[in-house]
Amino acid sequence: LSSGIDIVNATIIINNQSKNRLVKQKLSSLLEEIEKGNSITCSITSAKITEKNILYFIKVAEESGNIDNNLKILSDMYYKNLTNDIKYITQIIQPFLILIITFIVGVLIIGIVLPMLDYSRFI
Repeated sequence: LSSGIDIVNATIIINNQSKNRLVKQKLSSLLEEIEKGNSITCSITSAKITEKNILYFIKVAEESGNIDNNLKILSDMYYKNLTNDIKYITQIIQPFLILIITFIVGVLIIGIVLPMLDYSRFI
């Protein structure tokens, strides 16, 4: 939007780039609503795309005429939340992975060492 592309063309570009079928359906619905002449906020509401708090954020941005900057801010917030969630999940999973790897290595060592000890009795 900040590069001068209108919302209809931006939505078409995003829709063409998306590989997710659900996202494509939602964006097509959004595009239909925008082409009918509805505001961005009304179109997003009709397409049932996002949560209410984000919808209010977009409504304020649309009314202030600064939607491209506010969408960038919203994007940055979501990116930070996503990276924090990923860090949190990896910190939780890490101890379990260590236990699983330790168990696998232990089983392999027992599987290799015990037969060697049995064969050494015959020598």
